[in-house]
Amino acid sequence: MNRLLGEVSKLSNLIMHVCRLFLGVVFLLAGINGYFVIFGLEPFIATSPEAMALFQFDYLLVVEKSLEIICGILLITNQKTGRVEGMMIGKRAGSKWLCL
Repeated sequence: MNRLLGEVSKLSNLIMHVCRLFLGVVFLLAGINGYFVIFGLEPFIATSPEAMALFQFDYLLVVEKSLEIICGILLITNQKTGRVEGMMIGKRAGSKWLCL
């Protein structure tokens, strides 16, 4: 029984890491593609006119794409911020907030 639980734990851990890496790559590529649009270059991923209509001001697009790049890098490198890690520990400990 313990061996089976160990295998399930390893499999779920693997799935979590694969999903984290996939999401990080998606965020990173979307952010880089947005900077192609900002600098007036041809984007390598098609952009929808409806999505571009939301960004009437360039600074909104710069902030959003910068955030995508930062989050993509953090996901790929498996980094967490202190507040997120603190909230995770706080939930485990049963307290409302426990920031590191």
